[in-house]
Amino acid sequence: KDSDPLPPFVPLASVVGLLSFQFVYFRRMLMLDVNKASEADSTFTELLLYRLDYFLSSSPYAKLTLLLNITILAILAGSLLLVLFQGEDFGTALWESWTFVANPGTQANVENPSERVIALSITVAGLLVFAVMIGIITETVSEKVDEFKKGKNRILARDHVLILGFSEKCLDVIEQLAMAMESEGGGEIVVLADKPKEEMEESLSKAMSDPWNLKLRGSQVSFRSGNPHYGSELEKVRIEHAKSILVLAGDEQDVSEADSDALRTVLAVRGKKKNTTNVVVEIQDVDNKEIVSLASKESKILVVNDIVGQLMVCCSRDAGLAFVLEQVIGFEGSEIYFKKWPQLVNASFREVSFRFDDAIPIGVKNSRGLQLNPSPDYVIEENDVILSIARDDDSYTPNNGTFFRQLQEKQQQKQQEQQQQLKQQQKSSSKKANLVKKKPERILFCGWRRDLADMISHLDHIVPKGSELWLLNSIPVYQRRGLLEDVGQRQNLKLDNLIVKHAYGNPTIRKDLTSISCLDMFGDTTGQVVNVLHFDTIMVLADEFAMRVGSSRKSADGRSLATFLLLRDLRRSLLAKRPGILSRFLEEERTERIICEMLHASSSRMLLRELDCRGYVMSNRIVSSAMGQLLMNGAMNDVLAELLSPTGNEFSIKSVLEYMEEG
Repeated sequence: KDSDPLPPFVPLASVVGLLSFQFVYFRRMLMLDVNKASEADSTFTELLLYRLDYFLSSSPYAKLTLLLNITILAILAGSLLLVLFQGEDFGTALWESWTFVANPGTQANVENPSERVIALSITVAGLLVFAVMIGIITETVSEKVDEFKKGKNRILARDHVLILGFSEKCLDVIEQLAMAMESEGGGEIVVLADKPKEEMEESLSKAMSDPWNLKLRGSQVSFRSGNPHYGSELEKVRIEHAKSILVLAGDEQDVSEADSDALRTVLAVRGKKKNTTNVVVEIQDVDNKEIVSLASKESKILVVNDIVGQLMVCCSRDAGLAFVLEQVIGFEGSEIYFKKWPQLVNASFREVSFRFDDAIPIGVKNSRGLQLNPSPDYVIEENDVILSIARDDDSYTPNNGTFFRQLQEKQQQKQQEQQQQLKQQQKSSSKKANLVKKKPERILFCGWRRDLADMISHLDHIVPKGSELWLLNSIPVYQRRGLLEDVGQRQNLKLDNLIVKHAYGNPTIRKDLTSISCLDMFGDTTGQVVNVLHFDTIMVLADEFAMRVGSSRKSADGRSLATFLLLRDLRRSLLAKRPGILSRFLEEERTERIICEMLHASSSRMLLRELDCRGYVMSNRIVSSAMGQLLMNGAMNDVLAELLSPTGNEFSIKSVLEYMEEG
């Protein structure tokens, strides 16, 4: 027996109750108050739109909640109409209302005219509901795709190399890391910077094509957009699982501002990283190094301007030294390896030098510290780590020592003869040293660098007394004294060997290079005029003053190459007036002493080959190689600190004839 139908007032009361609940819910959700609207001199519609806008923007589920409630409201309203005008029971009316909302074709089976009107009304409401739903779904999918493009998702990686910041050096560092991890099948590199993810990915994509042709060699690079100063952004790149972290200084900011941002990043990193994580920090000004070291004592700090300035001075003394540094410091070609060799314990460093056929020992590291180029009589101890330059970590092993023993036997047989020859050579060399004195040099700096005072101070220690340094740039002479003294911790510039002379002009203009006049500190001429042939060494700097007054960093290499071409052409035209083989030889020899600082290795290397420019320093490339070395091996910090500093051991190029016996 069928159950008795519910009384008519029951479904009516149920629908009215549900509609009332919906009204109360929307009122509380939107916090509508008509009295406040009248007091605020606004209409109810304005208040409704205002609260609706706030609700949609404050909750991530607001759109779905609103759509669900509107759908329920349409179904309830339709079921109420069917109960009132068709006399259907509540359950049947509720189901029919849902079918009319969900499927417009359902109303084709309705024959009653009044029911058709109700069905049509419910169907139109359903069409509007589904149109809104499709719009919300489309917008949600679009937002998720934008999140993927903008790099808002969390990285799922472990033991990755994390780079915080994006600058001109970032792609060079990525290339060095890719070469370093190639033997391991590649690794994962993550970059977090306050730049659009699409922009960083486009930069990498361009670098992987000609002329740079950057190769990832099996490594994976992921970019994320965010501010490295915030802990939530650092958690997104799983900083706690990173094996190495590099903090890059911005290259589009003022030096002080860039170092300040680097310091804030270091402070943010300190609270998130593991204690064993290797952290490398790039700063621009040496005066800020102490502050950063106080914030993070275990971090390896690279003062970029200081390193580049010293490299420029060193490379000006030895043509081609920059190429050697690129090969040794970078991961392309030979590099420095740390290894213990138990079979060499108790051997002298002289013997160690002959015990490797495919490597060159350069130093020893132990609990007492690092010793580069130790005494030949130094005896290898049990815990000593030997530093060697080799092709790869597994490309060299000690030989059996036969060659060294044969060499010792020959030395013992001719010991007396050799000692006599050595005494004669010492007397001869001492006489030559007394007779031959180094002549003062004349050096020209074209352009200006912020760390020029450091470069001049370093140069002062290695040139003969009485040497002249000419500064040719577009900065008024009366402003240079303050710039050379600096506003930081550096003392006033005191020179023992150098005499600084000033000239005013633009190094990219031929007229200013043809005739160079010496000026006093007030900008008045002293009467001394020279040309490019009077200089033993010419250094073309990446002019920071030109960048400061409007020129872009990207055009710095173009200005340096333009200056090099002008200098070379002026030399040739002046030497053409001095015919003879000697003049041509002099031109070729001195062309190598024109040293150009280049920032962008990718775009400039090919041009340098075309121009046959052998004297150049890829400053960003060398600094990026040093960063890569420190990220992969923190022990390289002491090695680079000594090799790239003005004191201690350094690389130099000598003729092999100096180490060969006559005959």
